[in-house]
Amino acid sequence: MLKISFLTIISAALGFLALLSGGQAELHSIEVGWSVSAEKTIVTIDPVFVITTDLRGAYGYCVGDVIFIDRQVKTFGVEDERRVLLHELRHVRQFRALGVFVYPAQLILPIEPIHVNWSDPSVELSEMWFLQRPLPKSWSLLSYEYIRM
Repeated sequence: MLKISFLTIISAALGFLALLSGGQAELHSIEVGWSVSAEKTIVTIDPVFVITTDLRGAYGYCVGDVIFIDRQVKTFGVEDERRVLLHELRHVRQFRALGVFVYPAQLILPIEPIHVNWSDPSVELSEMWFLQRPLPKSWSLLSYEYIRM
């Protein structure tokens, strides 16, 4: 049985809207995972898409496995573009661990950094919630589950 979550639908819809308004998409990376037990086999597919578009008010934004980067970031230089991408990739990991619960988790977890240091992005990344050993995935872009009978 193919499973598509609500977060997948939301991230895909926002991605398509950005593309319709002239955004450009690229596949950044893809992870394929699986787990096998006596009862079932689960295969997960988690691509990360980066869409360059006009954000108005933010340099980057992440929803699930879709990262939106503002067009003007390209004019800042390679290092600043890399810093914004690293920041948003941290949010991808947060979404994979918490799913849609990232939004209420912001009330108690440091999802966003307190300090933004353009010259040293490690400061900002160290302040963002991150597990060294991830929780079991609560969300994947696509998953297929085969239940043995």
